[in-house]
Amino acid sequence: MVQSLFHPGRVMQLILRDANDVDLIVLDICGPEMGGQGICLLSGFTGFMHAPRTPVRESWAYQEGSTPSDFPRVDERLLDFRLATKGDTPELWETIDSLLWEVLGFKHDCYLRYYTADRTSWREIKIRLDRKPSDTITYDPSVTKHMVWAITAVACDPWWYSTTLVSTWTNTDGTGLGNLILQNDADQECWVQFASNTLTSTQTWTLPDSVMRYPVGHPKAGQNVTHTLPALGVGQEFLVDTYPLHETLTVMDGSLQWAKMRAEDFLYSIPAHTPPTQVPVKVVGGTTASSVSAFMTQRWDRPFGGGRK
Repeated sequence: MVQSLFHPGRVMQLILRDANDVDLIVLDICGPEMGGQGICLLSGFTGFMHAPRTPVRESWAYQEGSTPSDFPRVDERLLDFRLATKGDTPELWETIDSLLWEVLGFKHDCYLRYYTADRTSWREIKIRLDRKPSDTITYDPSVTKHMVWAITAVACDPWWYSTTLVSTWTNTDGTGLGNLILQNDADQECWVQFASNTLTSTQTWTLPDSVMRYPVGHPKAGQNVTHTLPALGVGQEFLVDTYPLHETLTVMDGSLQWAKMRAEDFLYSIPAHTPPTQVPVKVVGGTTASSVSAFMTQRWDRPFGGGRK
């Protein structure tokens, strides 16, 4: 049986989710409930363990060999696996098989979720069909009530994601000075997002750039690298996204406050395996209700292992 290939507690699921992150269909394809819906994972799956990389190397005139870059290109991930669909009657098999293709498709994403053996945590990756599933048929599935599909799926975002860590500071003592706790347990860098609550006064926030400190020789050597946002008024909320390809500052009323930062960007990610680290935040003009949260999405190379020790 397929169960012998895995730890008895291992659970894998295919999940169809709507735009509001509500799970619409959950298929247990591996684990104690595997096959209960007539769909199960078979042996011989690849692409789950490491995101593809393309090494980048440079060479100069008269150089012997080449110089490797520490930043290889990370490519999309292809996952090859086989799923079996089985029903007790031809009609049930057709229903089960149709359910599988409602979850897996070319025009929408679904999620492949992989639980730890003790089921205390999970990681998931977003996938869709990359090519037509193999449909070699020896006997009519309406007779056998069984079909094995060889599937190739693509994860355009090649990382596995787990729970987003959150740290919140509220200016309850009114000093305008406080701390957030940033960390990254995962084996890939983490780009922080900062979000405020609704402002009830005109406020100017200063936020940390990851956990980085100014180097020796800098006038602020040893201090945390920070950036100050433009003053924001009553009723506004801000979102700061430090990922380099995203808009740095978004204000919920749609005003273009990012331009006021004059191209000042957040430059640093939280490195892999960073322990909980205290970083400063500051607000000028805040009230005792002024609050900011840091959201740290954990990204992984593999569906298990690789965590901070």
